[in-house]
Amino acid sequence: MPSPPRIPRLFADFRGYINLTASYLFEDTPEPNYLRLNISEEEATTWRQFAEQWNPLYSLYIDKHRSRTANVRAELLSIMNSAISFDRSCHFLDRIGSSPNTTIRDVEIFNIRKGLLQKRVYTKPTSAISELVMVVMQPIGGGTMRVRCFGGSARRAAILKPASCVQYCYKVGDTPPEEPLEEWNSTAFSTKASFTLHLGAQHFGKMLYIHLRWYSTRHPHLSGPWSSQYMTVIL
Repeated sequence: MPSPPRIPRLFADFRGYINLTASYLFEDTPEPNYLRLNISEEEATTWRQFAEQWNPLYSLYIDKHRSRTANVRAELLSIMNSAISFDRSCHFLDRIGSSPNTTIRDVEIFNIRKGLLQKRVYTKPTSAISELVMVVMQPIGGGTMRVRCFGGSARRAAILKPASCVQYCYKVGDTPPEEPLEEWNSTAFSTKASFTLHLGAQHFGKMLYIHLRWYSTRHPHLSGPWSSQYMTVIL
């Protein structure tokens, strides 16, 4: 039986994959991950542009009753195919997998199978994640929010295994939003359990409403349930 493709072909799975990997390339300091993996800045920027092009169109696509059209679907397919063609033309994922600096974390994020090394340390999960994300939020001024995520009885913020990241969606306003999470536009991923949201100083005094869940890029169907709604004032 052939292995599934590295780049997901389902719209919902591709959305998670392209956003997570695009963000991951530019994480870490002083050297971003793309440099450590011997990816040029131009290539990393091109990969991030696929995510930037995808997100506004996907927001239209998920609204079945008002904005999902054949043209929107065709544009999403075009972006997905462009990402696949880009990978094939410059061996983007092959080079990440073959880099001497590649870690198990890298191959999990990019859905790359790395031979015996990965087989020794990776066991395919079969059960969906059941634990909720526990959150501590700290407003630090200037419209910036520090978010720390915990699993179960953990004392330190950490990604709960077998998840590979935290998925979160949020809105800013004066009243709690009631619409389904699937229609929230501000959805993102973090490969770190502690991260910072830059919401903008113009939102001083407003409320941040946020839901989070443990997310698996290799097995999206096993991702955890959404948390209840957390909220805090923005300073």
